[in-house]
Amino acid sequence: MWGKVTAAPVIYEPKGAAREYAELACNLRLTCSHACTYCYCPGCLHKSREAFFIRGPARVGILDGLRRDADRMAAAGDRREVMFSFVGDPFAPEAVEDGVTLEALRIMVERGLQFSVITKGGTRALAALYLLRQGGRYGTSLLPESG
Repeated sequence: MWGKVTAAPVIYEPKGAAREYAELACNLRLTCSHACTYCYCPGCLHKSREAFFIRGPARVGILDGLRRDADRMAAAGDRREVMFSFVGDPFAPEAVEDGVTLEALRIMVERGLQFSVITKGGTRALAALYLLRQGGRYGTSLLPESG
């Protein structure tokens, strides 16, 4: 439905300073329409701010890749928490519209895996509260969408 599975892991170990925030992470998309003035993502991805701050699609094959990686973690008994996400907001308007974030959290809950969500999506995250109660932690800021 969301594209072909790639062989590369979608759950990864952050490097450098990001490692202090999460042992594991998953980025569901590589854009974000929030356009926060303080956003570091365009620079990290070597994209212009105009190219990053769009209502872009989820990564091709992200849900199939997440299922694969989550199955591996569950089978190995890996209890490390997976953070959604360092790139883009899991509850940006486009993420809510396409349902990818909710499906990603369902995948984690179904496998008994722990996760955290960092968003400034505010009330857009309310639909995920039942999933967050089952396996997740949630952090938000309530800044205006324009950042």
